[in-house]
Order: sequence, then structure tokens, then C-alpha cells
Amino acid sequence: MPLAEQDLRLLKRCYLFAGMDEADYREVVERAQPLQLAAGQTLF
Repeated sequence: MPLAEQDLRLLKRCYLFAGMDEADYREVVERAQPLQLAAGQTLF
């Protein structure tokens, strides 16, 4: 499932993605999938 447009805009503002050029950013987000975690669940 592709990311929603609002998610793409939010990611673009995040520190990890903000400095990427557009081509690299698109390559990363095209592979991204939304994930919902319960409160307290570990992501990393």
C-alpha cells in the first residue's frame, strides 16, 4: 500500500529525509509501507 500524500509531506519535513534530493527521496518512499504500532511497542 503506497503512502498517503499527507504522509509524504510529513516525511519530507523530517530531519532524516529533508536533505535528500528529490530522486533519492522518491526512491526511498516508493519502497516504504505504513506501519501502525501499539503504544509501547518497539519500532527498532
